[in-house]
Amino acid sequence: MRVGTVLRDSVTASTGIAALSVLGGLATGHLAVGFGLGAGLLIGSTNGHLLVATLERRAPFALASIARLIVLSVVAVGVALMLGPQAWSVMIGVAAAQGVLVVAAVRQGMRV
Repeated sequence: MRVGTVLRDSVTASTGIAALSVLGGLATGHLAVGFGLGAGLLIGSTNGHLLVATLERRAPFALASIARLIVLSVVAVGVALMLGPQAWSVMIGVAAAQGVLVVAAVRQGMRV
């Protein structure tokens, strides 16, 4: 499986969905929700790259994973706090990005 292809596909898809989320939020009058979903997708899409960087550095996996997830969580919660009542949308976006990463990996795995 080509990891670079999976990462590229997941970031590209997450970025596209993020743009659609912002446009959808703007069109429906729920810009904060669209922005939150988009921000979450962009934050979550960095997870795969950070994971690969961890593996390439041969860092202790458990400790590096905890640090990576803490950093992503702090960034996501920070953005969420700026959105007030629509904070949930950032977390949904982060979760969606993980789903996009899984779909990209499965698609690449099916090609092999």
